[in-house]
Amino acid sequence: MSAVPDTQKSTTNLTPREWRFMCNVIREGMSQADAYLSIRSEDSKKLRPHTATNMGSKYMRHIKKKIDWEEMLNLHSLDDDRLAQEVELRLKSTTKKFFPDEGTETIDDNGTRMQATKLLAELRGKTSSGINITQNNNTQINVILTVEEEAQFEANIASMFDD
Repeated sequence: MSAVPDTQKSTTNLTPREWRFMCNVIREGMSQADAYLSIRSEDSKKLRPHTATNMGSKYMRHIKKKIDWEEMLNLHSLDDDRLAQEVELRLKSTTKKFFPDEGTETIDDNGTRMQATKLLAELRGKTSSGINITQNNNTQINVILTVEEEAQFEANIASMFDD
C-alpha cells in the first residue's frame, strides 16, 4: 500500500483512501477494479469481478470530479519532462538475442524503438491522419495528410464559407 506524503494531502481535497486508490492505479499500474478492492474492507473483496470493475470505475469518476487529472499526473511526477525522458529511453532500447553459433548478443530493440518513434511523432504533431471524401457515385477516396496539411485544408474549407 502506498503512503501518501503530507505535501500531497495539503494540495488536494482527496481523502487518504482516495489517494491510495490513485497511487495504486497510477504508480502501481493496477486496474481500477484491483485498486478498488485494495482499499476496501475484507468483506468487499468478495465482490464479483464485474461488480468490482463497476465500483472501481465509479470511484475513479468520483475522484476526477474532486481533482484535475493534469494535477494528479503532475503530483505523481508524470509531467511532460518525465514523458520525454521515458520516450528517450525507449528510443535507445536494446534486447538480448540468442544466436546458436555466436551465443547471446545485445542488439537494438527495433520494435520498441519504432513504437517510441511513433509516439514521439504523435506527440509532436507529425503524424498523418486520413480524410475520407465520398464522391457522388459513392466512390470513396482516402486522402492522407499530415496534421499541418489537415489544419491548412480545414482553414481553406472554413474560409470558403466566410462572408
